[in-house]
Amino acid sequence: MTYKLVENTIGISEKKALKKLISEEKQLTYSSNVKKLENKIAKIHKRKYCIMVNSGSSANLLGISSAIYSKNIKINKNDEVIVPTLSWSTTYAPLIQYGLKLRFVDIKISTLNIDEDLIEKAITKKTKAIFCVNILGKCCNYDKIIKIAKRNNLYLFEDNCESFGSIHKNRISGTFGLFSSLSSYFSHHINTIEGGYLLTDNFELYCNALSIRSHGWIREQPKNSHLLKSKINNHIKQFRFFLPGYNLRPTEISATIGLIQLKRIDKFLKNRRYNAKFFYNLFKNENFVSQEYNKDDSFFGFTIIIKNKLYPNLLEIIKQINKKKIETRPIISGNILKNKMLKYAKYSVYKNPRNAEFIEKFGFMIGNRSTILNKNEKEKLMELSNILNSYS
Repeated sequence: MTYKLVENTIGISEKKALKKLISEEKQLTYSSNVKKLENKIAKIHKRKYCIMVNSGSSANLLGISSAIYSKNIKINKNDEVIVPTLSWSTTYAPLIQYGLKLRFVDIKISTLNIDEDLIEKAITKKTKAIFCVNILGKCCNYDKIIKIAKRNNLYLFEDNCESFGSIHKNRISGTFGLFSSLSSYFSHHINTIEGGYLLTDNFELYCNALSIRSHGWIREQPKNSHLLKSKINNHIKQFRFFLPGYNLRPTEISATIGLIQLKRIDKFLKNRRYNAKFFYNLFKNENFVSQEYNKDDSFFGFTIIIKNKLYPNLLEIIKQINKKKIETRPIISGNILKNKMLKYAKYSVYKNPRNAEFIEKFGFMIGNRSTILNKNEKEKLMELSNILNSYS
């Protein structure tokens, strides 16, 4: 028995829907099911607009590029964006690719999210935005961050790819940013194999994103779009390109799965929260800590950070854990400043990122799942606890 990092949640209902889609010879590229899923995702998050793309990474790219090409959103090359020292690479990559300067702020050990108490001190004359990332199912402290952003006239962007369905003070994640990104990758809260979503209430950003998602063309623009100031006949309009775009479109296959998965999302989240109670009750030890527990988190995975200096090297512990057939991973990027991708970036760091460095040296994560932990899986977690407790 292996305690796996992820599980496949595609079941009989999804397979039947896919079989029907293919057998009826309907269009498999971007079409009506994508639009249905977009509408449902927008409704869940009470956002005006949702654009589905092929990944959460693409959603971040789409959000940044759409903001860059917006006339009323004043963010341009060489402007500075505050980012956390812990996230997935594609939070940062679009900023680098569009010539924005990254301003790194350390995380909190307790939440693994950006340290909101450092943000205002890190702001410079060039700062234009804060890019928050909700790590592993936990929302950032948006009460404080929104006040900081308003006070300093900064845009707020939100990477919610790891935290679908998490709640911050009765408000669902994915609703805090000028744009917010979601993911439905295989290992995430809903699974469409690959998939991502851009959420926004800003009409100009929405129009830009529609164009950039599909090659830069204007075929799908709403009638009152700022990109349609001059009249263009319908024949020419099909292949007119107004913005430097990409092909980030999803497939009907992913959307068909997503429509079924959304029907089960409440159960998925309930199960993840049930599993979290078991995990946090089991791993109570002053020598190691986990990400701070909150019943409204959506618990993407579970982290363990070793505090006791008597513990052996982390890699030795990981080796023992893996021998027990328990899959582990670093806590996302660890200290992102250690990654060579930053040689292509313009960036500065506010103070010493000691917490990001600490979790890289002494932290690891294991998976959660959207089904209730079974007996064997619970026994595996007990074995993991015994290994850690043996060094106490």
